[in-house]
Amino acid sequence: MVSQYRKNNKVNKKELILKSARDIFSRYGFHRATIDMIANRARIAKGTIYLYFSSKIELFVSLLEKEFDSLVEKLRKSVEEEKEPIGKIEKGISAFFEYIENNIEFFITLMYEPPVLKRQIPIKKFLKKREELQQFIAGIIREGIRMKIFKNLNMDVMVNFVIGTLRGIVMNQILSGNREPLKKKIPDIMEIIKNGILLKEA
Repeated sequence: MVSQYRKNNKVNKKELILKSARDIFSRYGFHRATIDMIANRARIAKGTIYLYFSSKIELFVSLLEKEFDSLVEKLRKSVEEEKEPIGKIEKGISAFFEYIENNIEFFITLMYEPPVLKRQIPIKKFLKKREELQQFIAGIIREGIRMKIFKNLNMDVMVNFVIGTLRGIVMNQILSGNREPLKKKIPDIMEIIKNGILLKEA
C-alpha cells in the first residue's frame, strides 16, 4: 500500500515537473528557461527536478516525447467512431489542427529554437515516433484502398504528402503571424485530397 502510494506520488511529481517545464519553455524558450524557473513554477525544490531528469535537455526531450505521444493518442481517438476512411482523414486533420492551436506557444518555441538545440535531441528516438504517425496515416489509406475508395498509389508518397501538407500549413501560419482558425482550411485540404487540383475538363 505504501509502495503504491510512493509510486503514484512519483508519477504525479514527474507530471507536475513536465507541466511546469512546458509552461516555462513556452514562455521563455529553451535557452532562456532555467531549472530554477521550472522549480519555482512547480513550487518544488530545484534538487527535486534532478531526481527525475539529469539535465535541462533531458527534461526538454522528455517533454517533446510526451507532447508527441499526446498528439498521436488524440489522433487515434478522433477517428475511433468514424467508419469511412475519408471521414477518418478529415477528423484526424481537424484533431491535429485543434491540438496545434491549443498548444501554439509551445510549437512557436520549437520553431524558433536554434539548430544547436536540435542537434542535441536524439534523432533516432523521434524518427521512431514519426514512424508511429506515418503508420497511423498509412493504416487509414490502406483501409481506403481495400474499400476501393483511394487509388493504389505509392504509400510513402501519399503518407508524406499528408504530413508535409499539414506541417507546411502550420509552419506558414506561425511564421506569418496569421491567427485565422486552422480549421477554416480543412474544406480546401479535403477537396485537394479527394479531387486534386486538375479541372475535370483539363
